[in-house]
Amino acid sequence: MEPSVLGSLKNLESLELGECCDFPPEFGPESLSRLKKLERLRLEKGQGKDCPTFSILAGIAVLPKLTHLELVNFDVKPGFDKALAQCTNIRRLLIIPTYVTQSATTNHMVLNGVNHLCNSLTHFVWGVTHELLRVTELFVDQCEGQKDNKTPPSKAGKKSSGSDSIPILKPIQIKDDCQTDKLNDQENEIESNRNGDTKTAEDSEDRDESDDAKASAAAPQVEILPLPKLQKLLTSSLPKTRVKILKIPFHATWRQTISEPAL
Repeated sequence: MEPSVLGSLKNLESLELGECCDFPPEFGPESLSRLKKLERLRLEKGQGKDCPTFSILAGIAVLPKLTHLELVNFDVKPGFDKALAQCTNIRRLLIIPTYVTQSATTNHMVLNGVNHLCNSLTHFVWGVTHELLRVTELFVDQCEGQKDNKTPPSKAGKKSSGSDSIPILKPIQIKDDCQTDKLNDQENEIESNRNGDTKTAEDSEDRDESDDAKASAAAPQVEILPLPKLQKLLTSSLPKTRVKILKIPFHATWRQTISEPAL
């Protein structure tokens, strides 16, 4: 079906489209924006420099009944966060970005974009591919190896600090910095109580080495963020939203959808 024909199907309530990279620039404002009864929209493979991602999001933002949006294997470009911020009609959101290049920028755009929807989103699923997690872990391991080629015996078998982490371009912004500070303070207090008030010199040295390794693993403008910490940041900045970080292999991204059982 030609994209131009969709605008005439004004009674559509649910729509799924693939190969969005082939859509013309006018698809969003001239076709999609006419589907005033649309309630659910799934778009796949919005890739390449010619994909009209921003005009698509502009068309989505003016659909009064559209509350369910799924973007699967979409390129997330600079400016995506501002375009997504206009979609305040969306209540349930699934995003699985393409992770080919500039993954840190991609994750930064997704995080900023959903934070703008903190007052409207009720459900949010962020799909992170196994391939991205593996590449990030290898990057961290390489940086740690360059810092210290000799691993102390006590460190043997230690899990990589980059395991289950993603790169995010700095600064990492959330809705309420005070909430994040409070969360960090609580984590520090729990850790302090767990270890006791008296720490040996060996414990302090191990902690310093770990901090140095993490610092060297991240490029100056990139934060290597573990998924549990990302989950806490999102939960803090989206207090009205049920959040899930979904780890999936790339070949399974096409089968993912957002539903109550998945959350």
